[in-house]
Amino acid sequence: MSNLIANTALNALEQTGYSAETVACTLLFCVTDGIRWICGNLGDGRVFICDETPKLLIDAEHGEICGETFFVSSPNAACHLTLRSGSFQNNELIILSTDGAGNLLYDEQNQCPAAAVGTISQWTCDFDKTKVYSLLSQSLSEAFADATNDDVSIVLLYPKDRSAQR
Repeated sequence: MSNLIANTALNALEQTGYSAETVACTLLFCVTDGIRWICGNLGDGRVFICDETPKLLIDAEHGEICGETFFVSSPNAACHLTLRSGSFQNNELIILSTDGAGNLLYDEQNQCPAAAVGTISQWTCDFDKTKVYSLLSQSLSEAFADATNDDVSIVLLYPKDRSAQR
């Protein structure tokens, strides 16, 4: 399955008109039908899952040299693709984050998600999606952008009735 996913990502990249040799592209995804989900990460992104306590679901994978990671075009890319699957038990939230955001959402010293992961999780329980989007956009442009020179992207996936069940 990992080979199929990595090759599909590589083919999709090449269909955009870019060659794999000229673009350093990691892969971070989650697919859901609203009940079940499958997540994957190839590279230095991170995936968190939140129910009562935020947890790191998939950690970043770095290369042998500081600042190095693996890309869709890397030799043996499929060997570096991490997959996890499950279902939305207890109305969980999944957070996908590129390395710039992921580095800020993970407390390296204590080896656990940073407090911000819990804050974002609480937003999805307390507010509607418009307000969550506004709060997340503000945080990304103000706090996150100032704290890193890397790419800063976050995707939230959760059942639409998450706020109604807490």
